[in-house]
Amino acid sequence: GTNDRFFLMPLVLETWRHIPSPKRLVMLPNDNHSQVGNEEFPLRYFNSVFGAAPAFPEATNPTVKPDGANLVLTSQVTGPSKLTKVDFCVMCMPRDKFAPNHADTKWTLYPATQAGDDWTATVPGPPPGEQLIAYLHAEDETGAKVSSDTVEVPEFPKWRGLPEPPPAPTTP
Repeated sequence: GTNDRFFLMPLVLETWRHIPSPKRLVMLPNDNHSQVGNEEFPLRYFNSVFGAAPAFPEATNPTVKPDGANLVLTSQVTGPSKLTKVDFCVMCMPRDKFAPNHADTKWTLYPATQAGDDWTATVPGPPPGEQLIAYLHAEDETGAKVSSDTVEVPEFPKWRGLPEPPPAPTTP
């Protein structure tokens, strides 16, 4: 869940980004650690990997294009089954008090529309001094769900994980 108090979303994403094998990401908007929809994601996903269930869809990282005071979010979703719901999940918070896992954090869902391979939604840009985080969330007719990685406007290095450690000292 996006509001998980025990596994903070930026840290989970940083871990997920470094997994070198095939993987899928599912982030349920406005869900917490103990709920997570009470769904059997791991079993369903592993069954799909071993061919015992239809494959999960895949989502590309969203891109952002400014459009006046709005932002156009675009991502692609592919998979063997028909998509039944595609949304962009969006949240804004003050940059100086950015806490995406706070209980009061609310993600707003913007339905995406399909044009060719692209799924897009137009969302309001962040107010001055605020940070916008967005990701795509899709579900197919088999009930498989997938999320994309996030996009941030303006870019926010803290959201992307911990800073790089300083270089190791060299000996003369």
